[in-house]
Amino acid sequence: FDATLDYWDDFVDDYSVRLTRGERLHVRFAARWSNAKVGLTLWRPQTKSVHGVKRRVAATVRPGKTQRLSYRAPHTGWYEVRLRIEHQGGGRYALDLTKS
Repeated sequence: FDATLDYWDDFVDDYSVRLTRGERLHVRFAARWSNAKVGLTLWRPQTKSVHGVKRRVAATVRPGKTQRLSYRAPHTGWYEVRLRIEHQGGGRYALDLTKS
């Protein structure tokens, strides 16, 4: 994917990805602007709200310009990949989702 994030206008992007039990998801994110601080999280299927950590199954340690995440699904379902800008600024980014 090639998209944009903006701290003031569009600070969160969500992507749904269907995983079958045992399938692995690899996520790569790269911001194309300086001083980017973006967090990457993965939410379990049927997550109605992302305000608690109970539904979060994986996350990067701290926001940054590049992020990587890998997760093996214990259950089949639609998982949510969430990008959230944590610092003023914004711009274009590249996101790569690969299943194996």
